[in-house]
Amino acid sequence: MLVVGIWCLSTYVGRGRGLLVDVVSASVVARDDRLFLERLRLNYAILRNRYLTLPVADDGHGEWLQAGRGQVSNLEWCGVHTSFYICRDKATHEGVVYEGVDYSGKDTLSHGHRWCKKPECPKCFLDGWVGDTARSIWGKLSAGVAKGYGAVEHFTLSFSKSDYGLPFDVLRKRAEVALLKRGILGAVLIPHARRIDRKHRRLRFSLHLHGLGFLSPPYDLCRNCSFLVVGNRRSWCSNAGFCVGFEQRTRREYESDGFVVKVMEKRSSGLSEEESVIFTARYVLSHASYIPSFRKRFYIVSYFGVCSNKRLKSVKVPAVHNCVVCASVGVKNVMVRCHYWGKAFIAKDIGDPRYMKVFPSVEFEGSGLPLFVDSGGGGLDG
Repeated sequence: MLVVGIWCLSTYVGRGRGLLVDVVSASVVARDDRLFLERLRLNYAILRNRYLTLPVADDGHGEWLQAGRGQVSNLEWCGVHTSFYICRDKATHEGVVYEGVDYSGKDTLSHGHRWCKKPECPKCFLDGWVGDTARSIWGKLSAGVAKGYGAVEHFTLSFSKSDYGLPFDVLRKRAEVALLKRGILGAVLIPHARRIDRKHRRLRFSLHLHGLGFLSPPYDLCRNCSFLVVGNRRSWCSNAGFCVGFEQRTRREYESDGFVVKVMEKRSSGLSEEESVIFTARYVLSHASYIPSFRKRFYIVSYFGVCSNKRLKSVKVPAVHNCVVCASVGVKNVMVRCHYWGKAFIAKDIGDPRYMKVFPSVEFEGSGLPLFVDSGGGGLDG
């Protein structure tokens, strides 16, 4: 009977292998969809970033986890709404359209929440851990700018596939040596285990580091050089003589260490350096990777060179609720904590599709009473 059963199964697999593969693939897709919907229910903001919506390929590197894809740390704490924040500068808001919404004659409102500030928590990681860590990174790098190390540059370092089997501590040390040889004086390093596989619409394993730090000589020597040609897939430099710029140095070092290091273009949004660094750090941190361990702490954010903790003291950057609508037209206004006294529904759960992180409101309701009343506490994040 057992033999007959095995024969029937082998015959089915042999004749209907394509159907069997389709069934297995469908179950995998269903599982990925379920996991995505669970994360979406907890935090609707993940729709803004493709790295946060795509499934992770099962390619043998499950020890690397993506930020924001763990369990909620505390259901009674994480993401709990505490209050609102308001900016009443209607003169600045006049004529301003922010994210497709006209704020003319309106106050600007945003939300206050409690965050656990853990990278694995799908509820808190974006506004808790990511926001807090991005400010911390700028606090460190701003001290380097003040010391005269130059402008902050964003770069990536990609490891060779032949190195994937090495412990990450070893790879990080090798990367630091490689960056120093290329003229990167110091930086913050953030590991990314995966890139987007556009063909299969998933995240595939491709270990690399993102960095924010200082170069010597400054990268503008290459950025403004006519010998540097930047293509869609790669860049190259035609001045191979005695050039001391980064592009020639990294090509020479690649021959010995095999690390591909690329400096990104400057942001063209007109932001200040502080805003640009924090914005870039937030994006990089949002899809960072880590290896969980009960024995040894894994540092998602690490510093080296002139930015190391022994050589550069960080500056504390407070979490302030600035009005993003005013900031969009170059005006800096700090929002004030307030409480809502109106009766109309306002979505407060970040997993609610109706939730708006920033939204406009009239000052008074129909009876003439104010909708939002100041509660003190300034614009600091609770």
